[in-house]
Amino acid sequence: MFLRFLFRALVFRKQRLILAFAALAVGATLATVLFGIYGSVERRIREEFRGYGANLVAVGTNGNTVPLALVAGAERAGGEAAPFLITAGRLHQAAVAVAGFFPEQAPKLTGYWHIEGQRTLAANECLAGETLAKAFHLKLGEKVSLEKYPCTLKGIVSTGASEDQELLVPFAAAAHIAGLEGVASVVQIRAPGDSLEAVRLRLAKEFPMAEIRTVRSVAGTES
Repeated sequence: MFLRFLFRALVFRKQRLILAFAALAVGATLATVLFGIYGSVERRIREEFRGYGANLVAVGTNGNTVPLALVAGAERAGGEAAPFLITAGRLHQAAVAVAGFFPEQAPKLTGYWHIEGQRTLAANECLAGETLAKAFHLKLGEKVSLEKYPCTLKGIVSTGASEDQELLVPFAAAAHIAGLEGVASVVQIRAPGDSLEAVRLRLAKEFPMAEIRTVRSVAGTES
């Protein structure tokens, strides 16, 4: 009986069945697309916000340094981290700020940096903030006579922040200039938005010598 009913429907109501199947196909396609968007939207939003930089920073209490071990601690907690060591150097007999960083780690937290030239550094290479480059008339490819670390200028950095006034060198070079080892001035941290406070509390407990601050301009926007 059912087969007979189905056969008669196919014969006499062919157009209506075609429309029904077409509607089902459109509905199934839309549902698939929406579920695909829903499943990836959070990941995509997190990738976009990564471009804003760190949402946590770790600095030493009372102006002290923080241990480099904090970087591994942040990664164990589920975040990404990049340390910076700020010291003073001399360029053409003038005092300049020198910032040491790991070129292979920093890009994941410094996507907002605008760089003329290249970001990666090899031995005896450096970057210059645009304000410092203008003040000392530095050009790409020329030798920078930084005391204790003469280097070739590979890029000019523009961030709208303190980096514009710094000479950026590999972390080991800044540590040599400062005479320090195993420490950083600041560690920038990117924690998942939904576990930001948990990561901050965990790091504060594990590293009591450091002050873990929330970058509210970034964290608030993400929330």
